[in-house]
Amino acid sequence: MPERSRPRVSPTRFRLLFVAPTMLMLVVLVAPLIGGGETLYFRDVLSSHWPLKAAQGQLLAEGSMLPLVDPYRAGQPLLGNPNALVLYPTSLLLLVADPLWVLNAHIWLHVLLAPWAAFWLGRAWGLGRPAAWAVGVAYGGGGFLLSTANLFNMVAGAALTPAFVAACLGAARTQTPRQRTAAWSLAALLWALLLLAGDPTLAAAAFALGATAVVARALGSRDRGTDGERAPGSLRETLYGLALATVGGLLVAAPLIVETLRILPRSRRGYWRFDPESILTQSWHPATLLEQLTPLLFGGPLAGAWGTALHGGHEPLILSLHLGWAVLALVVVSVGHGGLAARWAWGWTALGLCFALGAHNPLVPPLLELPGASLLRYPIRLWSLPALALALLAGIGLERLLRGAPGALVRLRAVLGAGFALIALALVGLVLPGAPSARTPAWLLRPWLPTIDDELSGSLLAAEAYRWSVTWLLLALGLAALLATSLLWRRRPLVAAALLLALHFGSQLVLLGPLLDHDDAAPYRQPPGLLSALPAGPLIAHDDALGVFGTRQRPTLDPEDRDLGAVTRVRLERAPHSLGIAHGRRYAFAATPEGLDSFFTSALADALAVAPDDAGRLQMLRGSGVDLLVTSRPFDEPLLEEPSLGDQGLELVDSVQPNEPRAAVYGASPSWIYRLGGSPPPYVLARRVVPAPTMNEGVLRLAAPSFDPRSEVVLSAADARAVDGTVPGDSQSGSGDGEVLVRHETPERVELEVTSPGGGVLVASERAWLALWRARVDDTEADVLVANMHRIGVAVPAGTHRVTLWVDRRPTRVAVTASLLALATLLALAVRGRAPRRMRDST
Repeated sequence: MPERSRPRVSPTRFRLLFVAPTMLMLVVLVAPLIGGGETLYFRDVLSSHWPLKAAQGQLLAEGSMLPLVDPYRAGQPLLGNPNALVLYPTSLLLLVADPLWVLNAHIWLHVLLAPWAAFWLGRAWGLGRPAAWAVGVAYGGGGFLLSTANLFNMVAGAALTPAFVAACLGAARTQTPRQRTAAWSLAALLWALLLLAGDPTLAAAAFALGATAVVARALGSRDRGTDGERAPGSLRETLYGLALATVGGLLVAAPLIVETLRILPRSRRGYWRFDPESILTQSWHPATLLEQLTPLLFGGPLAGAWGTALHGGHEPLILSLHLGWAVLALVVVSVGHGGLAARWAWGWTALGLCFALGAHNPLVPPLLELPGASLLRYPIRLWSLPALALALLAGIGLERLLRGAPGALVRLRAVLGAGFALIALALVGLVLPGAPSARTPAWLLRPWLPTIDDELSGSLLAAEAYRWSVTWLLLALGLAALLATSLLWRRRPLVAAALLLALHFGSQLVLLGPLLDHDDAAPYRQPPGLLSALPAGPLIAHDDALGVFGTRQRPTLDPEDRDLGAVTRVRLERAPHSLGIAHGRRYAFAATPEGLDSFFTSALADALAVAPDDAGRLQMLRGSGVDLLVTSRPFDEPLLEEPSLGDQGLELVDSVQPNEPRAAVYGASPSWIYRLGGSPPPYVLARRVVPAPTMNEGVLRLAAPSFDPRSEVVLSAADARAVDGTVPGDSQSGSGDGEVLVRHETPERVELEVTSPGGGVLVASERAWLALWRARVDDTEADVLVANMHRIGVAVPAGTHRVTLWVDRRPTRVAVTASLLALATLLALAVRGRAPRRMRDST
């Protein structure tokens, strides 16, 4: 039987039948976040990204629109860190709302946007409205997109990727040069947003998708595609437009690019790079294909994520890759479609899976030898490619069903029926006593739990058996409902399609709901008891971030009380820089996970871990300007009473119990707060230089019992030679021989008056050394030295001098100027080339 034409659907009926159910379910899901009473909470959302957003909010309130350094993390980079999303448009919400709400708003806005972006992609490939909405439902309700809801720096890139591809395709289809320029200008703006969205890997993947789509369309201009329309535009015009979009987007995002390149060479990621094993840690394991049959099969945020052996021993970065049975069925229905869109989608599905395999694909490790490849991490991010491509194939499958393609309905029923039979069989085997598969959790889980004791393993097995039974029951009911919709396909295809998509999306939100689990926001907005004992002024080090003075505590779920929100609250109390920065506290060694903090600070943090004793570690902390130390265990009395330390001893300030009532259930202990005697003031004039030929020697000098950071400074041998003559090397004078007065101080500029009869090295003991800093002594430029391994130093000759330290904003101003000009130009081109309102598509 030949295919029939598409069923005609008016825009109003389309919105009521297809759009309204999907968006209503999604809005209900995120409504608690919109109201601000709830917050997403697990993983990096609160522990890493909230502190960055809180610091930006406080600096914005002080008038700093584009902060380059973060004073709440001892001067580490801020604007140049893509994970901070300082330049992303949602940051403007900080002008009217608190950082925690803005953090959540950035996520739920893009979760709401994703289906529309993918719908646009379907329309750009020529699909009718219902089929294009299937693309949006498949992508927006897929495990990959929903998993990014707990990855602040990935969710925007994941949501915008289909929009960028759609904009490129739309630009290639325009007729007049003016309209084509306007369309490519829109693509350039979306490309800029992708660059600003926080994940360069997703941005690069999106660009590859968009570029190949328009080039394939230009090369295959004889292919009439899914809509039967000949693709206009030559390859040359397409390449010109793509170049305009590329350059325009890069210029708009220039401030972020410039600042990232300024900090990258001397960051941990740029200086040391990542080793191949670290880069490939989060690779897609083929065994996780089983999760396409059962969502969160290997555990999830509320189930403990027990399948860490499949992810290099770590919790999976992407918690779920589940597409849903309806999407799998529609993809099967699409098989055999010969259009350009289908060929493009199948190609990117294969390529995406190939690259996402990472360590499990022998072709991938050699690619790490390419220039710049060692800066990338986690191949699983490239699942964005098959996630979007398979969603498009699902839309093509629905289009074939609506057109009555031969065998399409049979395939749909076959896949859904097979799924129902498989899930029903698994459910019966799990719940029937004595059935052969009644011990399924045991034989499936135990190979992946070799280090867990029998008692916990037994509790986890029981919990997983219960969770699987509930999941399989819901899946069986959902598959039965999906099969029922197939009865309507002959007589009411549009109603059947709408029901199919609504049932699929609803089941996805129920089964993958833990990915967007939220908690009461009030406990996170209130400072815990530990913060009340930590004043706002001193620089604080927390051992739960360092892990050097005892076993690093990581509260875990109790098998009988699986409250992940409580665990998260305990963790934030144990490592309070997440909460502390939001309440104005300042922290040393509060690193962010992407490796863009100062290499020197990271190196010293590593050195702390291998120092021979606690006394040496405390000396290194003093040299870093740390005033207060928080630990999870008390120090021994001999260390506290060591007479040789003099006024450089430790003073116990307080011990604080956790706020969380059930903290003991999750293994939390009290916190001990110590004051480090002998720590230098924020700005000190060191009268004696201690040279260090190597970094290892520098660590030993800094950790020596005789080192006094109030009068001495450790410099590299080269820097020590450079200041020879300015600082008397044999001087043993104390800090009283010099005077430092602060005349003006902001996070990015300090003006000091330094008086010393013999000269010395001015040490900014609470500011991280970055290549952004410049120095001037009176009217003469001076070198910015690496003092005490990772702080700022400036040689000052004898006498009274005016010393100025500032962050060089000249490259920033040039980049911002270029960005504003490019933005204005692209907006003008987009407005100037707007086509007159066309007749509404009746399909």
